[in-house]
Amino acid sequence: MKRVVLGSDSSILFLVEQVAVYSMYVAVMAFFATVSDPAVGGTYMTLLNTLSNLGGNWPSTLALWMVDSLTYKQCSAPGLQNNACVTAKEVEVIC
Repeated sequence: MKRVVLGSDSSILFLVEQVAVYSMYVAVMAFFATVSDPAVGGTYMTLLNTLSNLGGNWPSTLALWMVDSLTYKQCSAPGLQNNACVTAKEVEVIC
């Protein structure tokens, strides 16, 4: 088992990424606080944050949904003609 030490490249990149992510989050929240109406401040900020989260999350949801249709599968085993699975059993066992 490989141990990850604090000085390794992956941990340093992770720390840099986390600093960038939280800095962007604070900047977006500061912008929302600036443009929101003080009379309804918390409610409007919650609405803006919800729309921001939905806008940022739909591309990954769409990409995960399309993985199966974009994946190319081909059987490869000895004894198959043209490397094609013929029966459902071959598809289940081999592919």
